[in-house]
Amino acid sequence: MNAKIKVVLNYVLSRKRLLLSIILVVFAFNSLHFLGYVWEQFKKEVPLVLMMKAKLVGVEVGVSPVVKKTVPVYLNFVGTTASVRKVDIRARVKGFLNEQHFTEGDNVKEGDLMFVIDESPFKASVDEITAQMEKDKAAFDFASEQVERYKKLVDKEYVSREEYDQYVTKMKVEKSAVDADAANLEKANLDLGYCRMYSPLNGRVGRIIVHVGNLVGANEETVLATVVQLDPMYVYFYPSEKQYRDIIDFRQKNNLTLDLNFSDGTKYPSKGTVDFIDNTADTRTNTVAMRAVFPNPDQKILPDVYVNVNLLLDEQPDTLMISQKAIMQGQEGPHVYVVGDDGIVKEKGVDVQFNFDGMAALEKGLSEG
Repeated sequence: MNAKIKVVLNYVLSRKRLLLSIILVVFAFNSLHFLGYVWEQFKKEVPLVLMMKAKLVGVEVGVSPVVKKTVPVYLNFVGTTASVRKVDIRARVKGFLNEQHFTEGDNVKEGDLMFVIDESPFKASVDEITAQMEKDKAAFDFASEQVERYKKLVDKEYVSREEYDQYVTKMKVEKSAVDADAANLEKANLDLGYCRMYSPLNGRVGRIIVHVGNLVGANEETVLATVVQLDPMYVYFYPSEKQYRDIIDFRQKNNLTLDLNFSDGTKYPSKGTVDFIDNTADTRTNTVAMRAVFPNPDQKILPDVYVNVNLLLDEQPDTLMISQKAIMQGQEGPHVYVVGDDGIVKEKGVDVQFNFDGMAALEKGLSEG
């Protein structure tokens, strides 16, 4: 009897637990549905809620006025830096590299001694040719005296014309030998001079490609190092064909000046000027190559670096300006929140022309105030 009662009680308890679980599930589902509804309503009202008068929520909300200014109009480009001059120091004669007179990365001046190739074989060649030239000069002088002596005898018919002509021929041969010696001596002196290599410009020398002790100039002119001029520095950029026309129009009235910014946003202190505009366009990109020159006394600009350049095109008066911090981006483009006379904040779309000095220039969307 007791066992039957226990079974019945367990059955009743299990049914109660099942019913309680069903009630909890239904309650949880309804709660989630209610919370979802509230969230949807909250999203619809959030701009108004967030932008209510500051005294309602106890938070100060900053505002940025729209002002009119005369601002410069810039065209922005990605440019590439390049050195004005870059020269390879080459070995022009064959020999062993004996001396190096600089440290890698040094700044050098035009005329500074850079390398020396072993000069001894070239000095010996100069001495040898000089000695041969002296010998040939002596032979030429003797042959000249013979011609003068026999010229008087042939006039008196003491010697034959044929014998006299032989002396003249001998003199001409000796003269040719002297001339050949002079040419060989000049070449030998040139080769001796090529043993000493000097910097052809003011600039910075790079790494050493061939070190002291190596044989250089064996098969071709060996590059030993490279000197790059760093002051001033070129920047090449490529406006579109339409931008080219605008630039040419502005150039008729003013000089073309540019600002330079490095990749990290740092502004270069000195301005550059356009010194070259190509005479043809690139058919593949419909752009025109232009070049600006920047002073670089501190050598902060290096060749082959991507930079941002801003070319001053014009000055635009009465431009509506607002702080860039007030501009927000949405799915429908840039917009701002405008405070009305009633203190209610509303969203309004704007068209931004360009940014300048922390301000955004507006084409339309707002009025001054």
